[in-house]
Amino acid sequence: PESDIPEHFPKLAGATLQRYKDVCPNIRVHMLEHTPQLATFTKNASIREQALNMATDRLQDPEERVRLAALQTLAGIATSHSLHGISHRTFDGLFARLRDAKLAVRREAATAMASMFRSLAGDVARVGGLSDAVDTMVLNIPGRLSGAAVQDFELRPHIHALLYQQGLLPPSTPAPTAAKIWALVWADAEPKDRDQVLRLLRSKTELQRAMAALL
Repeated sequence: PESDIPEHFPKLAGATLQRYKDVCPNIRVHMLEHTPQLATFTKNASIREQALNMATDRLQDPEERVRLAALQTLAGIATSHSLHGISHRTFDGLFARLRDAKLAVRREAATAMASMFRSLAGDVARVGGLSDAVDTMVLNIPGRLSGAAVQDFELRPHIHALLYQQGLLPPSTPAPTAAKIWALVWADAEPKDRDQVLRLLRSKTELQRAMAALL
């Protein structure tokens, strides 16, 4: 258990990585389930990068259950490691799954993105902003989710639950940290996404006022 197999047996590690492309979907899912070990426990940076890249490739797998497994795996790695190691390419792949042909995959993509954004709060609170290890594409998540809710009526109820019932930041997030995060989101948003971000913030403010009036 203490042995770093990829470090000491590189050929075995290389052969193992090829199983991400195995003809059997069950084996591809099995590899995705073990990606956290490959991506985080080995000291071999090349193996870590290859494992994350191959897991990202499976976001485009022809099998629905493999795409679902890839979304769950990448979200789990991102949230347990404060988004460190999640690349621009991986975020592109995640955003693309909001347009997947299968509603279950679109729902899982939205859930994965929301959980990733929530993990941002801890990073910002700790370092006062985005750390160098975090890709700025995470700041695009609120705008992308809001845009998907407008365009996809099937996905809309699920995204509204993520945005307004669960929230994109943990309830314990200090107000100064939350304000800093939303300022970062606004500053980084593409022009086409800023209206969606503004609409989201206004809706959240109106909801908070309504709840305060009821209480």
